[in-house]
Amino acid sequence: MKKDWPIDHVHLVISDINRSLDFYRGVLGLSSKAAGDHVCLHPRDSGKCVIYLEEGKIQVDRENYIYHIALLQPDRETLGALLERILSQWDNIEGYADHIVSEAIYVRDPDYIGVELYSDRDRSLWRHDEKGFIVMDTLPLDIDDLIMSARRKRSGVEIGRGMAVGHIHLRGRDPETAGRFYIDVMGMRLTGVWFGARFLSYGGYHHHVAINSWPVPRPQDGSGLRSFAINMGSSLLRSGIGGIGGYSVSDLPCGARRVITDPNGFRIEIIEP
Repeated sequence: MKKDWPIDHVHLVISDINRSLDFYRGVLGLSSKAAGDHVCLHPRDSGKCVIYLEEGKIQVDRENYIYHIALLQPDRETLGALLERILSQWDNIEGYADHIVSEAIYVRDPDYIGVELYSDRDRSLWRHDEKGFIVMDTLPLDIDDLIMSARRKRSGVEIGRGMAVGHIHLRGRDPETAGRFYIDVMGMRLTGVWFGARFLSYGGYHHHVAINSWPVPRPQDGSGLRSFAINMGSSLLRSGIGGIGGYSVSDLPCGARRVITDPNGFRIEIIEP
């Protein structure tokens, strides 16, 4: 998996653990192990948890909810192999997009939580506009060529290896205020504004967090994002997250000790180095 990545993991609340495992393990190729009362999903080549699944219910705000979690694949060929599997094994496909910086597949999990599966293009191909923002768009994806890239490579493509949480895309009532929080408190930089949505990142990446107020589908009632975690040990963080003093201490998975709530009510676990 991607080492030294700012997004450590996500914590999802789902309605049926076996049904979710059929998707995340059976279709997406992740491995699983017990983690206390939760199930830890991790890449096949690493025991590092990227998703925690908790069977239960949470109260989800009608305006503030997860739009999608985004699982970064190690290369284009792996994404192509995964797409071919999804087309044969999963019905709930939302769409496909060429974002210029990346290529993406959008699906919904059994609880209707959005999941983006994507691979990045080489950073040398990324462009910036006159404001310094990274140029992104939503263009048609050549799915046939994507699948053929996996078939051409054949050996060395293993679904479920090298997967990481590339970014989190949130739906919230006030993207501008939330964006300022992620800049001023979490130490991110604004990398783009698109139809009111804010895109923010560490280390010049296209985005680790996005916030929009679009009328996008919600997860099913009782399911959704409990929290996501930021790895403070990542070298991509340009400085320490200095604005978090005084926040409550909490015992959460994977070593998190501090939890911050953003302006829209999303919980962020802080993983100390």
